[in-house]
Amino acid sequence: GKLADPQFDKAIFSHIKSNSEAVNGIFIGGYLSGIRAHDAERWEKKLQSLLLNQNTRDIALDCILRSGFTEVLLRDLLSLLKEKKVTSIAFDRLMIKQKNNIIHDECFQEIITTLLQNPDDTSARICTQLIQDYYFDKDSPKDFPEQLVFTVLTEIPHSQNQDQMYGYYWNEVAEGFLRQYPNRSIELLSKLLSD
Repeated sequence: GKLADPQFDKAIFSHIKSNSEAVNGIFIGGYLSGIRAHDAERWEKKLQSLLLNQNTRDIALDCILRSGFTEVLLRDLLSLLKEKKVTSIAFDRLMIKQKNNIIHDECFQEIITTLLQNPDDTSARICTQLIQDYYFDKDSPKDFPEQLVFTVLTEIPHSQNQDQMYGYYWNEVAEGFLRQYPNRSIELLSKLLSD
């Protein structure tokens, strides 16, 4: 349809950039989803321009949740995290599934490592959720990086930074980890009790 034609892009995106506080993220996310269905390259460029602009970054994060992401966009998010321009919340609720084969394992491990190297109030919780979705979802292959998963299991957030699903995610990851590496159960318990 009409979204395949970029005729509306200039008006919509100039409005976003000039008046970002009054922009409806739901509308823009829907618009970008429509663009993605017709022209993924154009979608990625539009979303990337919003993400890299400080004034429209929050809108871009909302749109990523609504219209999806690519490895390019995730790498941009990683750079922004390293530069302290976003927090770990930027990765919250991203459903990164290994079975979709959109994000390579190397990139996913870089996300987790970077979140662990840049800790904040929510990074441990978000790492646990991402690890569960990527390596321990029912449709995921059973291979996972042993030490990275162990590290995430031992990075327990303070109780005020745990949402209601944290225990579920942690339990799923711990069960899957110990199924594959039962000899590390004492080490895991020891580490948890010492912290």
